[in-house]
Amino acid sequence: MRKKYGKCSACGKVIWRKETKNCRKCASKKRIKTLENNFWPNIRKTDSCWIWTGGILQSGGYGYVTYLGNDFRAHRLSWILHKGEIPKGFEVCHKCDNPPCVNPAHLFLGTHNDNMRDMKQKKRCALGERHGLHKLTTEQVKKIRSEYVRGIITHKMLGEIYGVDRHTIGDIINKKYWTHI
Repeated sequence: MRKKYGKCSACGKVIWRKETKNCRKCASKKRIKTLENNFWPNIRKTDSCWIWTGGILQSGGYGYVTYLGNDFRAHRLSWILHKGEIPKGFEVCHKCDNPPCVNPAHLFLGTHNDNMRDMKQKKRCALGERHGLHKLTTEQVKKIRSEYVRGIITHKMLGEIYGVDRHTIGDIINKKYWTHI
């Protein structure tokens, strides 16, 4: 079977045609240009944040743009338009902690771990008794640590007393869990 070759209509580069008129690089530029046309009309600038007024994802409140049936997060698109490509393995994070904000000055690149560390430092996550699945209280955690320090009781015994697994007790004692106390 013979391969069909053609030229990219934008740059003239020889390409193998599937059903396209542009090479990948030009198609990507065209997609970004189309997304950019959908981007600017959906921005309301305030003194600091640029608020996305278009579609908002129910999970997390982030803005999005739909193009060719795909959703693109608005803050990621803002990063691409203003600062360039997002390297593989990186997320676009918010300094302002405002999910609909697309101001490039409020965005930074980081790994998922960087984003989680930022969230913990800013106390935006539910810790301890604020967490919906907590089984212990702050006072119980303090008591577990103080009882264990005395050296009389084991993880297993503490687990039975407080109704949690002995591994959980170990993680509390070693400050893997309840690190904020």
